[in-house]
Amino acid sequence: SRKNYDVNVFGLLAVTQTFLPLLRAAQGMVVNQSSISAVGARNQPFIGMYSSSKAAATAISNSIRVDFEPFNVKVITLMTSDVQMKFWQKASTASVGLPQSSLYDPIRDSVEAMMRGDSNPPGQHSHERWARKVADDLLRRNPAPYVRGGYLVMACEYIRALVVA
Repeated sequence: SRKNYDVNVFGLLAVTQTFLPLLRAAQGMVVNQSSISAVGARNQPFIGMYSSSKAAATAISNSIRVDFEPFNVKVITLMTSDVQMKFWQKASTASVGLPQSSLYDPIRDSVEAMMRGDSNPPGQHSHERWARKVADDLLRRNPAPYVRGGYLVMACEYIRALVVA
């Protein structure tokens, strides 16, 4: 849980602060990786710390977008949904499991299947497809503040908008 915040929040801040002088001089672009999990449109079990760290990263990105505007530094947030990754292949072969004393022991098989990525949707976008979309969007003259992509990302956004409204 702390590691999620160290990487997704404090790491983001440290890198941005370190490079800010160069970004200002070049009137550059900050691109922060977030997740559709940040907006709560698709809540999943056991990823609350990850989702909340991505929500914090998104909130920081929204704030520094305004803060950096006077310096002509753009801030773009990547809102990624399910994308095929080798992470799940490695998780499937790794010894992924609950501790023997877990409160979730009665549903161990289901939980461990989810931890291995067995429940991931079959229609995930390839990481190459996502990378091309990101590159194309970032290279536009005036890129949008958010780049959204991955399996069912727009459906999740619509659901979130309806629930919030």
